[in-house]
Amino acid sequence: MPIPVSFSWSHPAQESVIVTGNFDDWSKSLPLEKVGEKWVGVREFDDGQELLYKFVVDGVWR
Repeated sequence: MPIPVSFSWSHPAQESVIVTGNFDDWSKSLPLEKVGEKWVGVREFDDGQELLYKFVVDGVWR
């Protein structure tokens, strides 16, 4: 059963924050939305799925 997973980046970013990982073959498929001072996004994953991910902030992998 899919469950929602929230991603949040609360550090400085000028233009974009993207989440990428083993769930999308590292293809940068989940752009986050700026809400106030944070960047946020939600995606559903299968319960128990191992998640490996990184943020790409203004084009730099973090």
